[in-house]
Amino acid sequence: MLHEILAIPLRRAIMISVALYVIAQVLFLINIQYPKTANFDEINYVPSSKAFLDFKEYRNQEHPPLAKELIAVGIALLGDQPSGWRLMSTVFGALTLVGAFWWALALFRNEQMALMAAALTLFNQLLYVQARIAMLDTFLVAFLIWGLAIFSLTIHDKIKRPTTLPLWITSGALFGFAMACKWSAIFALAPTWLLIVFLMRKPYFFWPRVEFRWVILAFVLMPALCYFSTFLPLAFFKVNAVKPWDILTFQSEMYSLQLRVVGPHPYISHWPTWPLMTRPIWYAFDKEGEFIRGVVLLGNPLIMWGGLAAIVFLLIEAYRKKGLTDFVLVFYYGAMYGSWIVFPRHVAFYYYYYPAAMVLGLALAKVLYSPALDKVPQFKYGFLATAAGLFFYFLPILGAFRIAPHEYMKWMWLSSWI
Repeated sequence: MLHEILAIPLRRAIMISVALYVIAQVLFLINIQYPKTANFDEINYVPSSKAFLDFKEYRNQEHPPLAKELIAVGIALLGDQPSGWRLMSTVFGALTLVGAFWWALALFRNEQMALMAAALTLFNQLLYVQARIAMLDTFLVAFLIWGLAIFSLTIHDKIKRPTTLPLWITSGALFGFAMACKWSAIFALAPTWLLIVFLMRKPYFFWPRVEFRWVILAFVLMPALCYFSTFLPLAFFKVNAVKPWDILTFQSEMYSLQLRVVGPHPYISHWPTWPLMTRPIWYAFDKEGEFIRGVVLLGNPLIMWGGLAAIVFLLIEAYRKKGLTDFVLVFYYGAMYGSWIVFPRHVAFYYYYYPAAMVLGLALAKVLYSPALDKVPQFKYGFLATAAGLFFYFLPILGAFRIAPHEYMKWMWLSSWI
């Protein structure tokens, strides 16, 4: 069944996935020991993750525990050092890339388009930086991308009833685990409910004899079960333990902590600036003798700005031609970005745009393989080569490479990037 949906042999899809994973994993591990000190929010999440190794005191109670539990696995394997803090982020960052490939394959049913989407996702720079820092969003996005990929496998006219429910349950479980990393996963889960209702109407009725209870089971009960299961280890802490019978009431305490506004921060930004990339974040800027090592969360200009144009193009195409793939990409981009417009926060940062930005690689691939541009292969491969060139151009300040003082200014195209 899957080979009919994917339009390529399942074995080939798996082999490509393994190759993508290895490439990403190796790339993300290079220089992973830098910065040698806590990188941005690692100052919060590394101590709370280490607490899972001795169960003395549960910390960082405002966020769900799964991402911190996963970070703790890396610390247990490699020790309390930068490579240990960031190990699992590299693993889930590589899985995010593979998930982008599968999501593109599920939507486009074209191997070349899916590979283009994966390449542009790798070179967008946000994935690279987030895959090398112990932050919750890295794990959140990995689970989300795979949840969307598996759900999208069912948006197919050849899908059968026995296949739909297991895929939905798997997708729902992944959404639940994403929620267990960070609550903002709801910005993809809730829109999925709306999308199902929309696609169950003609002419997009892909799910013959699908029952409403399936939706409840797969996308309400399963996510809830997976979400709450990640709280069970909290019962074993000596201080601030959360017993199983207190898990529900603990959610309100987490919400109260979320409402607390932190003090002023030099890199605060808000949703209108994110697609234009006017205020990136310097995660680290450390001196090392006569040199410096910096990490800046800065998207690839060609992919970030070009991807925004691609989203606008697909929105127009979805309206004009009723293209389902165009609609799905615009829908999820709009949901994961637009939710911050509907539910704004007093304190927000550019990395909030990370989940929505993962859609841009797929959107660009769809445009690059559109009938008009597909006839000019030099354009799409030139676009990819330029994106790759920009990635390696910015790499020294993405990966904490050692550079001379003030040399970083050559990468600061806008004064607001400093």
